[in-house]
Amino acid sequence: MLMGFKFSTDAGRDLCRQILRESIQEEPHEHQLDVITKLLDRVDVLSLVYTGGGKSGYIYMTLKVILKILECPSLCPEAKFRPDPIIVVVCPTTALEQDLEFKMRKYDIPALVINKEQKDEAAKQDKDLFAEARKGYNVILVTPEMLSSPSFGWFIHLSDIIPRLFALMIDEVHLLHVWGPAFRPEYMQIGHLRKRFPEHTVMAAFTATLWSGQPRDAVCHFLGLHSRQFHFVQRSNARYDIRLSVKLFPHRKQSERFPELDWILQEKGKILIYHRSIKTCNRILHYLRERSREIDGIRMYNALHSKGYNDATMQMLCLGDLIIIATDTLSVGIDVPDIDLCVVIDPLDLDDALQKVGRAGRNRTLVSHPRGVIYLPKAIFDPEKAEAIIDDARTNPHKRLDVSLPKLVLAPCKLKNIDEQYGNKEDESCGCASCKNHPRPPFPSPCTCSGCDPWAPPSTMHPSKSTASTKKSKVPFAMYVTKAMWEVGLKHLERLRDTIMEDLTIDEDVLPVMVLSPVKMERILNALEAELKHEAVEAVAQADELGLLDSELAETPLLKPFLEVLINIHQKFEEMRNQKRAENNTKAQAHRQRQKAATTNNIPSEQQTKQDNEEANSSENSELCEDEESEIKH
Repeated sequence: MLMGFKFSTDAGRDLCRQILRESIQEEPHEHQLDVITKLLDRVDVLSLVYTGGGKSGYIYMTLKVILKILECPSLCPEAKFRPDPIIVVVCPTTALEQDLEFKMRKYDIPALVINKEQKDEAAKQDKDLFAEARKGYNVILVTPEMLSSPSFGWFIHLSDIIPRLFALMIDEVHLLHVWGPAFRPEYMQIGHLRKRFPEHTVMAAFTATLWSGQPRDAVCHFLGLHSRQFHFVQRSNARYDIRLSVKLFPHRKQSERFPELDWILQEKGKILIYHRSIKTCNRILHYLRERSREIDGIRMYNALHSKGYNDATMQMLCLGDLIIIATDTLSVGIDVPDIDLCVVIDPLDLDDALQKVGRAGRNRTLVSHPRGVIYLPKAIFDPEKAEAIIDDARTNPHKRLDVSLPKLVLAPCKLKNIDEQYGNKEDESCGCASCKNHPRPPFPSPCTCSGCDPWAPPSTMHPSKSTASTKKSKVPFAMYVTKAMWEVGLKHLERLRDTIMEDLTIDEDVLPVMVLSPVKMERILNALEAELKHEAVEAVAQADELGLLDSELAETPLLKPFLEVLINIHQKFEEMRNQKRAENNTKAQAHRQRQKAATTNNIPSEQQTKQDNEEANSSENSELCEDEESEIKH
């Protein structure tokens, strides 16, 4: 590509603005023009722009300008672009690939997703995706795992592909520093990737979070972006529109109850809860479902789920209110415009926390008051421990210690601290029509972060049993469950749980629903007096078509064993009730015999009355104890 025309001039920016207005009916932000004009001038770019700022526009806007000039050379006779250009985009997650593919289709740009799952699926049909990529695609979206594959090396060295390789773009480039070689070695291939591309291929790397200083310098060095040889674009990554809170998360890895999260169940809208561990996400899902008694309204999203399940989850999120408990798989590049609340639990560092919090309120016209809550463990949240981490990092610079979160904890104002850590400066106003109509919110006055205006979400949602105003209606003797029965039923359910855990494979779709937690067992035992009474359970267990009850449940192999355990519990309860009846009958018979003997022996009436009262009181106390046990149990 040879040219004398400079796009990074007023005339060049005006030309790009005109082309984009006409071709996609959008006016680019100033930072988008900064990036695409430099790329068109074959200058490498590193861009740091806030979440939701339109960084994906660098891809389709650059292509739209090139394709329009190729179609109408008279627009810029001096510009010479190779026909049918290709931009290769490296995406850290498959979810980001899918999101970008959707955006490319929206702007009529042919894009192809290539990852291990897609490649294996194509191989089953005797197709090679990299061979397919030669056929008219302008955007190739690849995951880091594909970079070291022989097929990728073959593709970028094809004689018909080499002249078409206009740009290499790396999304969420901060992950080069965050993940490091130990966690995601495939991502390290990006550092060698530039050398494998033709010299005419330009590079763009972008993210919302990359600290100033050593982290930024390390990423630039790794990518070969040397000082004065690339263009640096920065806009403040602070999201002043998000009400940010930093809270303590006092739980260990094996915790099964999370009362600090009960308040989330009172919230309405679209909610994302993030944790890096799939196991912990499972426990949180299980706990919240039990507290809410909802299953469909709370779902998980992680790499162990099938693509179909994750796609269905995202579709549900786009269509209405939903709580999603997700891992890092859903942390970057997901552009759902109307997320109301993001909760981030135990983030890796400030980059990680802000990337996830930044999913909230991406469209300010749809979400007027987005919120973000960052939960930190005591090892960081405690001020003394936070100070110790910072001191340790200062005295031992060779250690890889994160100080970004300890600094955030100690800061009186969280938003000011974020600006300081990223070197944010006050942005010049953007002149595009969108920003004129909906300008970015300025620094809030007064500030609403948890340091300046503490906001404490309630720790519990439901009143405790001891303070509940409603009292359980009295259950007939033939149906109620005494304390002794409760303990017997609990042992049966615990044995079932142990059996399930021994035989169950790691299936994230089944595990949260089927494993019996203490709360779930308590709910089942309560229901044995009404909803799960003996006759109802037997009717379901003996039905020829369990699908009439619930098609998905009927297909679960654990349903029948579960129903059999409930029947066994009911049978044991009936035995215990019969035994109690027999004991009461024996007492009553003995009482009648004593009465008869007293009459025969002419025992004085006053003495007989006293004995009768004692017998009656004994019988009443026995029944009362049974009722009290039932009430206490409930």
